[in-house]
Amino acid sequence: DHSDSNILFGTSQFGTLYKSTNQGLTRFGLSKPDGKTGEWITPFEQDPTDSNTVYSGYDQIYKSNDGGQNWVAISQNFGSNANHLKIAPSDNDTMYAAFGSNLYQTSNGGSIGDWTQLSGFSGSINSIAIHPTNPNKIAIATNSSSKVYISTDGGTNWSSSLYNLPNFSALALVWDTTYDEDILYLGMNYGVYYLRENRSE
Repeated sequence: DHSDSNILFGTSQFGTLYKSTNQGLTRFGLSKPDGKTGEWITPFEQDPTDSNTVYSGYDQIYKSNDGGQNWVAISQNFGSNANHLKIAPSDNDTMYAAFGSNLYQTSNGGSIGDWTQLSGFSGSINSIAIHPTNPNKIAIATNSSSKVYISTDGGTNWSSSLYNLPNFSALALVWDTTYDEDILYLGMNYGVYYLRENRSE
């Protein structure tokens, strides 16, 4: 919990949810949304501003306003389980969710039927990173030959950021939030790389 270090959230296989209020000395289970089963690693996110609000991703995206005790669906049923879910740090109404090679976006906090499917990239999505101050600037790591794509308009258009990356798997992305917000870090299955805007190093 970003506002209380005594509170921890956790997930285990297929979407089982846990919470601790004493830094993990003991834990208790949270109910699964609608009793559903998620992916082996089920997406779980805390709201960037409201610590009582958390989100989880199954075949629908769910939201809880009471720390995971009760859940309500905030998306349509996508027909498969979510692999990744991210909430924009600078705008908690903007969210992106990945289901294999399918990516969806909402900019109104989520409602059933109001998630737009994005296109213009290829491959299954391994990671989503949203810029810390611009909710429309996102990066995705994929298993395609292009590896990394970046969009500056909320996913309407994408550019490949392959540059001189080696032929390893692109697995994890994060934007730098302490030194230079336009540095993007990429974890591959061999090595960590970074991209500085308009320049690859």
